Amino acid sequence: MSIQTLTESDQGDYTCSVQNMHGSDQILYEIIVQVPPASPLISIKNLTHTGIEVAWSDSRSRKQPVLGYTLHYRREHTDWSSLDSDPLSKKFWLRELECGTNYSVYIRAYNHVGQGKASEVMSARTLGRVPDVPNPDELLAVNKTLVTLNLNSFGTGGCPIVYYVIQYRRDVQPQYTLVSNNVSPANKDYTIRGLDPAARYFIRVTAHNSAGYSVAEYPFATLTSNGGTIPPPVSTARETSFSYPLIVAVKVLTTVFFSACLIVAAFYVSHILCKWRLKRDHSGYHHDHHMFFGLGGLGGSSAGTASPMFDSLSMLNSGNERSNGSSINMAGFRHALR
Repeated sequence: MSIQTLTESDQGDYTCSVQNMHGSDQILYEIIVQVPPASPLISIKNLTHTGIEVAWSDSRSRKQPVLGYTLHYRREHTDWSSLDSDPLSKKFWLRELECGTNYSVYIRAYNHVGQGKASEVMSARTLGRVPDVPNPDELLAVNKTLVTLNLNSFGTGGCPIVYYVIQYRRDVQPQYTLVSNNVSPANKDYTIRGLDPAARYFIRVTAHNSAGYSVAEYPFATLTSNGGTIPPPVSTARETSFSYPLIVAVKVLTTVFFSACLIVAAFYVSHILCKWRLKRDHSGYHHDHHMFFGLGGLGGSSAGTASPMFDSLSMLNSGNERSNGSSINMAGFRHALR
């Protein structure tokens, strides 16, 4: 006997009976349907700068023992990686991760039948932030023809700085000049030489780590040839920090904002044009209405056939008609006929 397409609900005790003229017999069979394990319940227990502790729970079965677990994880916008854990474990540390970075994690259990269903995907971010920007007095040391940058004044934010980008420009120049885009954090300071004495400049230093980057942009002025000082260029010092996921969000929100502004502006202009056209048409109507009534006002000699509306206007104009005489009335009548 063969039974096809079993499901877990088909497991249980089955009795096989036989009978003939000499008697009967039977045998009891326990049918165990082997299926892959159910999906575990996953949670995030602990976080460090370079690690995530994952915990899970599931229902154990002596008839269908779990042989192990596979953890799947990935950094944001990268491919999945996997690690195996033994069947007795209920938690696991993912180590050697990037500092201050978003990760996604899920887990599967497996037995001799195969892989079970995946758990819910959990998101977690390791500890750490973008570099801390120093004050200009801590960062800059200015001479007659050079400026020295104290790169060690940047704070790490808990995540080691990977590299610096250094730029500068004269106050009369619109574009920055790139000095280097890969200054090692092993350099405690960096000197820009060949500057003009008694000149005004802007300096921009960008510090990168795994969590994102921070920008320090400050004005400064070199010393005069006699060692004197001049005021730096007028500017507001800028300190900007961006985590990498935030950069994408800012670009999307900027696009949505400007699109909404264009739609509102188009609606407002359309509304103003409609009001102007209605006002113009309304003014034209009142002008024609006045001319029509002006004609009725000349009908004083035919009061028996004029409408009350015309009679009212005739009464309003009667004073003018008496003072101006019939010549004005006849001129108005000829004008109305034209």
